[in-house]
Amino acid sequence: MHRQSSSERMPLSDVYVPSCIKDIVKYIINDHKALEQDFKESRTLMKFVEENVKMLNLHQAILGAEIRELQARLCYDYSHDQECLYEKELVMEQIGQKDGSAAAAITRILQTLPLVPSEENNELRDNIIGVVAFLGISQTKDLSRVLANYLGADQMLNIVCKSNAFASNLVEYRPDGRVDIYSGLYAMASYFGIPINQNFDFICIDNLRVYSGEYCNDYLRKLALPNPTLPNGTHPPGFLGYAVNMIDPGIGYCHWRTRFGYGLRETLFYHLFGQLQVYDTMEHMNKASPCITQSAVSLDGGIIRNRMFVVGCREADIKFPVICSETRRHFSQYSANIMKEVDRKKQEIREIAAQLKEEEEELIKVMKKRKRKLH
Repeated sequence: MHRQSSSERMPLSDVYVPSCIKDIVKYIINDHKALEQDFKESRTLMKFVEENVKMLNLHQAILGAEIRELQARLCYDYSHDQECLYEKELVMEQIGQKDGSAAAAITRILQTLPLVPSEENNELRDNIIGVVAFLGISQTKDLSRVLANYLGADQMLNIVCKSNAFASNLVEYRPDGRVDIYSGLYAMASYFGIPINQNFDFICIDNLRVYSGEYCNDYLRKLALPNPTLPNGTHPPGFLGYAVNMIDPGIGYCHWRTRFGYGLRETLFYHLFGQLQVYDTMEHMNKASPCITQSAVSLDGGIIRNRMFVVGCREADIKFPVICSETRRHFSQYSANIMKEVDRKKQEIREIAAQLKEEEEELIKVMKKRKRKLH
């Protein structure tokens, strides 16, 4: 059989190719070029988005460092004042003596965590705010005593955390419905030498009804609650104010805010005290009963809870730290300016978080589009 030599073969240029085939080849070539261009644009866009994410994360980290520095400056006076240190240590010691309580365990754990850094410990420290008794400060011993008696020992030892989701993960249950003491917070408490053998309550800030009214024009963000009024139109004698405005955020918590920008006063304290009225004496409190819509206390020990008089001689052994007005002079306009700056930077972080979410969504879109073209 005769084979054609290479010189005898018809040149490609002379080979007849139907026009439809030419169109298909041309389409494939053009489609390939368009695909290459799309990939090039996708790579450029992905690189741009990734660079944006890096810059936003860096900006967020810088803001976080600036906030921590501001907060340290804000609480410097309190943390270096001997009275504040004494009161802080006294309450911590009192809580620590509550053997078997979750409050004692949490207090010990939070004290020890900085010495044992880990991802789990960081999560615990970031999500647990503290024990109620440690989150407020009072101006006088009488006010501290009567508010502690009003709340009762159980509420004073409630553990306050940010979210219900975090709190529910701290305790695990066995198939029979009993608490698993070998996991979660129970296991951690045992590890630190303070096993929990009592029931306890969590207060989750995100679940609380936040005060929705106006605020006083001061750096402490007191709630603008109207003074009580007697039927004759006058204000009751001996009325000192509302408990929610007379207790202030504790040492180190003056700057604390929820992710929505609310402080302890309009969340936790409003939840605990509502519109609890404070009077100087029981006599004045009793005379003011027509205008006590919810509850009231007096500095000499009187308590009206839900319009019922509370009688008894049991004294709360855990009270709020007492820091006198003279020490509170450090809460000056300077401190107020720092708090405003902290709030401003936290708002920036929230905005950056929103931008990061948008950038991540854009990156996902680009990657999905690229994946579709590959198929």
